[in-house]
Amino acid sequence: MRVDPDATEFVEFPRGRLPFNITRRQFFKSMLTEVEVRAGTRSGGDGWKLAEVGEWTDAQLSTVVPVVIPHIKIMIENDYVLGRQPSGKSKKLFKISSNACRIFNEFDGMANIDEIADTFARGEGWDLHYSFAYVRGVFLTMVMNGICSLR
Repeated sequence: MRVDPDATEFVEFPRGRLPFNITRRQFFKSMLTEVEVRAGTRSGGDGWKLAEVGEWTDAQLSTVVPVVIPHIKIMIENDYVLGRQPSGKSKKLFKISSNACRIFNEFDGMANIDEIADTFARGEGWDLHYSFAYVRGVFLTMVMNGICSLR
């Protein structure tokens, strides 16, 4: 099995509530999103908070479809991929040559985490559990940085 030397932070991403470092403007926007989620719950939909996604089991996460949040700008600078929210500073995400970059490119709103993990397990010769952990870690890191959400 080929192992990406930059994978450790993603593969070993801890379970638990996701911490968010956000600006005041982003805080008020997130409050609006939480109100919309609660309203959807009253209408018969599932209710959850984005910070809780880090606590979900693999079975719960497997059907999540990762998507880059609209208006997020993705850039390349000095061999790194950076993400920037319209009102924020750029955040260094990962090396452009890493598998994390290739995984991130699959967050197009079409495939769920389980399908992405399966594709990388077969393509890279990875163990499926390792592949799932890697995809999970990349996704949750992007959620925590305000780059991705789920559909």
